[in-house]
Amino acid sequence: MNQTPPSLWNEWKADFEKFMLSNPDSEVEPRDDDLLPCPFCGGKAKRVTAYCGHNDSTNQIKCTQCPGMMELYSGDIAEAWNKRKNS
Repeated sequence: MNQTPPSLWNEWKADFEKFMLSNPDSEVEPRDDDLLPCPFCGGKAKRVTAYCGHNDSTNQIKCTQCPGMMELYSGDIAEAWNKRKNS
């Protein structure tokens, strides 16, 4: 299994924290039971709706244990997440 280099993890974490502070309306939706585990680390996946500040939002699925994520502006994100190939 591939490991994320610590420098990339720290960069992603800082970007994510900055995003969450600038987008307080971002929320985690409770419907996560249909999601397969993260393809990178096997961690639990969570659905997130991210509001971009332009009256626009994206659907995201993020791993709760690593920086693994997927983002779609339209379509069924759960279906796309569950069809991906494991690394």
